[in-house]
Amino acid sequence: IAKALEEVFAARLADHAVELAEHFSHSTNPEDLSKAVQFGQMAAERAASVFDYGEAVRLLQQTLQVQEVLDPGDKTKKAELLLDLSEALVNAGEPRQALNTELPVAFAMAESAEDEEIAWRSCELAMLALLYWEGGTTNIWASEEGRLWIERADRYAKPNTSRARMDFMLGIVTYSTGLATSSSDQLKTGSLMMSQAVEQVRKLGNNKDNYLTIPFWLCTGSTPQGFEERLKITEEMSRRTRQGIHLQWVLPSLLLVGNTFLEYEQRQRCEDLWNESHKLSEQTRQGNALIYSLAFRAILRTMDGRLDEAIKETNDILSNGAELGLQTFANWAWHFSGMRVNYLIGNIERLLKFLPPPPQTMNLRALFLSALNRKDEARGILDNMLKWRPNIGTTDDYLWYWVDVVNLEAAVLVGHHRAAEALVRQLSGRTPNITGYYYTTCVPRHLGSAAAMLGRPEEARNYYHEAIKVASNVGFRPEIALTRFQLAELLFEHFPREKTEAITHLDFAIEEFKEMKMQPSLEKAGKLKAKHGL
Repeated sequence: IAKALEEVFAARLADHAVELAEHFSHSTNPEDLSKAVQFGQMAAERAASVFDYGEAVRLLQQTLQVQEVLDPGDKTKKAELLLDLSEALVNAGEPRQALNTELPVAFAMAESAEDEEIAWRSCELAMLALLYWEGGTTNIWASEEGRLWIERADRYAKPNTSRARMDFMLGIVTYSTGLATSSSDQLKTGSLMMSQAVEQVRKLGNNKDNYLTIPFWLCTGSTPQGFEERLKITEEMSRRTRQGIHLQWVLPSLLLVGNTFLEYEQRQRCEDLWNESHKLSEQTRQGNALIYSLAFRAILRTMDGRLDEAIKETNDILSNGAELGLQTFANWAWHFSGMRVNYLIGNIERLLKFLPPPPQTMNLRALFLSALNRKDEARGILDNMLKWRPNIGTTDDYLWYWVDVVNLEAAVLVGHHRAAEALVRQLSGRTPNITGYYYTTCVPRHLGSAAAMLGRPEEARNYYHEAIKVASNVGFRPEIALTRFQLAELLFEHFPREKTEAITHLDFAIEEFKEMKMQPSLEKAGKLKAKHGL
């Protein structure tokens, strides 16, 4: 009974916390000012619980002013309030302000007060703010700002859970540096560091640490070496309770776990999780969540062949980003969700314009240059890729597999036989069949086109048949049409007795290209039809 009464009393106080905070803040009595701070925090917490992040920011800023009058020398209390404000700013779509102002001050105060817990929390929030500002690019962790916060966090990570999470972040820094400097050794070292840290997090079993680490590893660990392990860990993650996990971490988990299911041809499970994240984004109206939701819906529209709708949704990402003050994050989301659909309809110049800076996009640049027939530039990028990756095709090469799928597509377009041969060795039998949210495509189709170019028609036909099966399993309409068109090309050239089948595939592809408005592919199909007098 006493506990129930206490809860009712606390609830009533929370309902009136704003008025109470305002009332006591006008006093000069230290006891009243202390109550104003207490009720200000309570009111901000209540505002955040109903997703009114702007009001939470206002209340915390006011509470900080009261604390400054009450006790300007209490660095610990002020740092705690600054962290609350930083979290509210991140959720309100202002992570840059938190990074520029509140978080550096909170960290400095924590160090001055020798409060290691608050120092660690400052770093943890800074890493979240970077993610909510920049998106999932590796550039943020190779940047001076990203490295600074991770180095600070490394000093204050405690044994076991936070230490394992910190080791994971250090692995990301090492891997990102490997991308920035074209170092295959650092890619390997960073990848192994991340894998070992994830294994430690799994052993320790802390639910929060699993949410703060594993979903991100599902993305950053997408190397051939993690092919089998990623699906197993995804299954584990999908069964984890979300109780006590902040929405900030639930949303990325839903998206990244769902993405891995898509890679392994379990589209329905992917859609279930992405739809759940969409409902949460509508409920919370949090800016990053809304942009995420548009991006992942655009990918599904692309897979369904509803390319006009996908283009509209990717355009909405940019307009929402501008409206919310999250342009950098929105550009990143447009980049991964808009690449494939714009490529399919021939908007190559736009893709080049929106490419973020190297290092991680040098492969995409090669593909887009290839599509524009700027073959010498594309071949130069592929030549450099082979030069800095002496172990490509072996278990010592740790580049993300989706990057090499894009590299392979470029190599086929420009006729780079040496690159194609190496990339087929790297990818064949060592990756999922769908690349997931980053430049979503069907891997066996690209292996088939490479085999055809390398003069192995029977192998190419087998890959194409596999690609049709995979694309059909996940309802990937553009990939079905593209594969059947490429199979038609192969049959006309190498299997003349199967001309009737080739014509069937070609006619099917042409109708699909027309309906989906895939103009570049439609033009190629028309030329093939004319070449054979059809």
